Amino acid sequence: MVEPLATGYLHHRIGSSSMRATIDSFQSLAMNAVMVATGLGFGYFSSLLAIFGGFCFLGVVCAIYAGWYLLVSRRISD
Repeated sequence: MVEPLATGYLHHRIGSSSMRATIDSFQSLAMNAVMVATGLGFGYFSSLLAIFGGFCFLGVVCAIYAGWYLLVSRRISD
């Protein structure tokens, strides 16, 4: 759900089509890097602390994202 919204926002803000392709490539790279890091963290903590540790790691990742989202959304609305 987030990816189409972010892509639409970026396309609206960026004028030239060559810059759109570059930004799309960097967005894809960043999203894939975050997914790889999250998957590796889940696997590491699952092997270290059983499956509960993996899901605790995902909970921490979600809490960090929620905190960042709240800070950014308040800054934009002010």
